[in-house]
Amino acid sequence: MKSIEPRRFIAFLVLVVWISTCGVMNAVGAQSSASPLLWGPNLGAPGSTSVAVSWQSARLVAVDLHYGLARVVDTTGQWEETLTFERQEGHAEVWLRDLLPGTTYRYQVVVYEGDAVTSSEVGSFRTLSADQRAMQFVVYGSSRGRPELHRMVADAVRAGDAEADLLIHAGDLVAVPTLEHFANHYWATGDLAFSRPMVFVVGDHEHGAEMYYELMTLPHGGGTSREQWWSIDFGGLRMIGLDSTVAGDEIAMATQTEWLRGILTSPAAGLTVVVLHHGLYGASYMNGRNHEVATVWEDLFVQGGVRLVLSGDATCYEHVYRRGIHHVNSGGGGAPLMEEPNRVAPGTVSRRYGLLHYVRVSLADEALRVEAVPVASVSSGGAIYAASEGTPFDTFVIRLTD
Repeated sequence: MKSIEPRRFIAFLVLVVWISTCGVMNAVGAQSSASPLLWGPNLGAPGSTSVAVSWQSARLVAVDLHYGLARVVDTTGQWEETLTFERQEGHAEVWLRDLLPGTTYRYQVVVYEGDAVTSSEVGSFRTLSADQRAMQFVVYGSSRGRPELHRMVADAVRAGDAEADLLIHAGDLVAVPTLEHFANHYWATGDLAFSRPMVFVVGDHEHGAEMYYELMTLPHGGGTSREQWWSIDFGGLRMIGLDSTVAGDEIAMATQTEWLRGILTSPAAGLTVVVLHHGLYGASYMNGRNHEVATVWEDLFVQGGVRLVLSGDATCYEHVYRRGIHHVNSGGGGAPLMEEPNRVAPGTVSRRYGLLHYVRVSLADEALRVEAVPVASVSSGGAIYAASEGTPFDTFVIRLTD
């Protein structure tokens, strides 16, 4: 690949392209073989001066990536920068750097195949800011297996939380880590992640899969590809993504825990949130506690000032409060839902079963407002009843001064 020389010094990019075997896929909702794009463009790995744009092409094409300040593009109708790639095939991940903090940009991907030209719609993204004191993000997990239900959740987020700054998937995004199943994921989330950066933590079904790291656009941190665990700081919030699937691997857990301790002891202004696949508490664990994970990390979370832990392994909603930390499991992303167990985890505040849902988290005035939003009920026989309105069924507030 070869990019054009920028007209000015405005942007610097790092391009990583993975070549994978591509062909016509039978994935639900995958773009037809007539289109050279199997999915994308999508946004990921947000920062204060950077963002990543990714897409998947079915065959060898040429690509232009246009972008520029929204106020300039909207006023002049012209792009400030165009990055040209003469030969691209498979997965492309382009990092745009040296952007302005807290600023809205427009972008568009144009694909050339012979005389045919395929243009994406014009998308938008907003960089994060160290001075940012108000923002919103959405979390859900366990979307594997039923892409049509996953899309129902993604569409509900897009309709109800259009202003969300960030999307987070809490693991188990595919049933099997193959190109076809990842195409299902991108079909379900394509409209959502087109103008909102989406990041992920590793679930059981992605654990150990090289394709996960090739196809997901993630913040840098540590472990495999420096993306297995990660952290993002912006304004009044620090967000940490962990890999709980290695809880039985003593060496991997020790390496990750050392990294985590360094992050938690480094200076941070505001609230700290952790996202991982397996929660520390829940009714699916014996005695309501995930001893394998909690034994290693709970004290560190408490000492490090973590106030909210979000997970997505159990395919239900559970909110447990223990030792000053709110533990919220949101596994209603479309995977088969679990039946209500006979036991209740100690410290349980709220729980719901048989419900597709997501969690909305809003930061404002040094406080986090957490809301669990219903999407649809699923009966034991598989009937789906869409929620008539997205009124939260569980809401609570975490204040910095609490």
